[in-house]
Amino acid sequence: MTKTIGIIGNPNVGKTYLFNRLTSCEGCVGNWAGVTSTACKAKISDKSASTILDLPGCHRLREFRDQQGNHTSQREVDDIISENRVDLWLNVLDAGKLEQQLYLTVQLLEANQNVILVLNRIDLLPNLKKEIDIKALGDFLDVPVIKVSAKLGLGVNSLQSMISECLKKESHTQRSYPVRYPTEIEILLKKVSTPGQTRFDAWKKIIAGDYQDNPPAWHFDKNVAKVMSVYQTMTDAMALTRHEAIGRWANQVVKEYSKSRKDTDKAVDKWALHNLYGMPIFFMMMFLVFWLSMGFGQLLQGILEPVLTLLFVNIPKVFVQKYALPFYVDVFLSQGIGLSFVTALSFFPILFVMFFALNLLEESGYMTRAAIVMDRLMRYLDLPGESMVALVLGLGCNVPGILATRHIPSKGDKIITALMMPFMSCGARLSIFAVFSSVFFPEKAAQVLFFLYVLGVGVAFGTGLLIKYTGLVGEKKAQTYLLELPQYQWPSMTMALKQAVRRSQRFVWRALGVIMPVCVVLAILNHISIDGQILQHPGDQSILASIGKILSILFYPIGLKAHHWPMVVSLIMGLLAKEVVISTLSIFYVQMEVSSTAVAQSISELWSECWVEVLGNLGQGYAYFLPFFDVDVPTWMPYLNANHISASAVMGYLIFTLLYFPCISTLYAQAKQVGWRWAGVSVLWSTVVAYVCASGYLLCCHVSSGVWGMSVILAVVVLGYYAKEWLIIRIKNMKKKKALTT
Repeated sequence: MTKTIGIIGNPNVGKTYLFNRLTSCEGCVGNWAGVTSTACKAKISDKSASTILDLPGCHRLREFRDQQGNHTSQREVDDIISENRVDLWLNVLDAGKLEQQLYLTVQLLEANQNVILVLNRIDLLPNLKKEIDIKALGDFLDVPVIKVSAKLGLGVNSLQSMISECLKKESHTQRSYPVRYPTEIEILLKKVSTPGQTRFDAWKKIIAGDYQDNPPAWHFDKNVAKVMSVYQTMTDAMALTRHEAIGRWANQVVKEYSKSRKDTDKAVDKWALHNLYGMPIFFMMMFLVFWLSMGFGQLLQGILEPVLTLLFVNIPKVFVQKYALPFYVDVFLSQGIGLSFVTALSFFPILFVMFFALNLLEESGYMTRAAIVMDRLMRYLDLPGESMVALVLGLGCNVPGILATRHIPSKGDKIITALMMPFMSCGARLSIFAVFSSVFFPEKAAQVLFFLYVLGVGVAFGTGLLIKYTGLVGEKKAQTYLLELPQYQWPSMTMALKQAVRRSQRFVWRALGVIMPVCVVLAILNHISIDGQILQHPGDQSILASIGKILSILFYPIGLKAHHWPMVVSLIMGLLAKEVVISTLSIFYVQMEVSSTAVAQSISELWSECWVEVLGNLGQGYAYFLPFFDVDVPTWMPYLNANHISASAVMGYLIFTLLYFPCISTLYAQAKQVGWRWAGVSVLWSTVVAYVCASGYLLCCHVSSGVWGMSVILAVVVLGYYAKEWLIIRIKNMKKKKALTT
């Protein structure tokens, strides 16, 4: 019979690390709360047929379920406990924070669960100057206790043996409870219990009695009244007695020689969490991530892209020419499927370095501090901490960020967060910015990427402020996001590499599923004219060119003209997915280069050219990191450069790409969480903001050097201020009229 093993513990104790060790999986890990948002299931990596559940972190089980604490992840844990769906619990604790985390252990034992106590992160105990007597702790709790380091793999084999032994025993056998309450409470617990119920079930009945309009009869017992005079409420009596027992155990099993590590963490946090320096440090760290991503990413991209072009574009073209295959086969293979592989796989280096750097920050413990720093901004928007977590997730992809808003209790807060989400720079848009930055701003690629990142965050918070002051979603109450600060630790390079490969690979393959059909269709349509003739070379006579020219007049204020129609078409195709923007441009510009360039007739010549290009890019590797050197970056947009598009127009295009209408997946996720009405508002608002910001940037670039330019900018600011005030007054008057009529 299949046995179920559950991994449970406080947030941020290494549960997913242990899950990965036991199952040979690569679940996402991070040194901050909220990484695991729902239960994950996998088979244990041994000869048994056991299944392991990795549950979201929780500080305690709830004896009373009030609506305010009705979070999906917490309810999921409570249901699994109450229904006895798990045969054996691995209660994971941070060995350095034993006293703070034993409360959940006591609750599991009072619920008569089969438990193994796993003390994780024993590799940090020498730095903390601590020793733990696991035999004494096991005697107090009457459970097996084991020390492990899931990060380094220490003690995992012993834990697997202990799991096998415990599963052979009878599950859920009645045990002696570790905490002894005052005599009056013990009598009451026996009185309210029924056969087959646990002590935890009895506490549920007692705590529920405190919230009833008509208290039960035992509530007026003289012994209960005696307890209430000391503890005031039964909840206080329960919690304080448990904490007193835990404190006694911790004093006897933990020997602490020094607090030097804690003092070091506090010294670092004085800067990382400082009211004045915390925010600049956070932005400096993010800028460092982008700088490394663009530096190493472009270096690896310069090595990988020539090889990909050789394998997927040039070699198929050679075979087509050699065997005299029809022209449409050449279009389909080299310019459709081939370029889709080149486009999708060229994302990998930059994304890999970016995800690797972010994983190091997450696992080191800094991301939790960054969350607290960002929470200070959330207070200005009267949003809860769950909104901050959702927005941080939106930096990877807007869709999971919007889906994470289901944990936000207030409907109004959920709507505001969903409307802010499309402005957070997802990985797909960052790949677009990376490609354009490497081509048009090779010496300032990191600065451009950082500017667009900050602009997106700024517009998102501006959207939140606008909704707050206009009161479109009703009144909200400010909430503070509480996080437990983890200890700083050295991240695992091996795990960071695995996570970076997994996340980059998943993004690339998902992007390829969208890019490939779009590339094939666009490649074919780009070689068909309006009158149905096949074009040997893509040009202005194709169907897509005609559509782009007609629509280009709408994008003239952001710097795009009629001969920039491929960029207009790419924006339209980006509605399917932002990854398609690059593939669409590849269809129009890279195809033109491929079609008009004579291809070598032998594969050996192609390989020689590829090798020369790789060595040339590798020899200039320093230039990707030092912007004051001349950079000779091979551009994949020669025809775009030939059309003399200005740098300001390119920036306007990137700003519009950052802010305009989200992709279809994001729109559907918004509609699912907050309704189609607000999803439509998001589409309209994001498109208007993108148009205004992009055209405003171009206007500033053209006129900011003169007095007239400064006057125009000042006039726009003043008009914007008075427009905001008029909108606020208008909405307040509408609310007053509505209140009077009702």
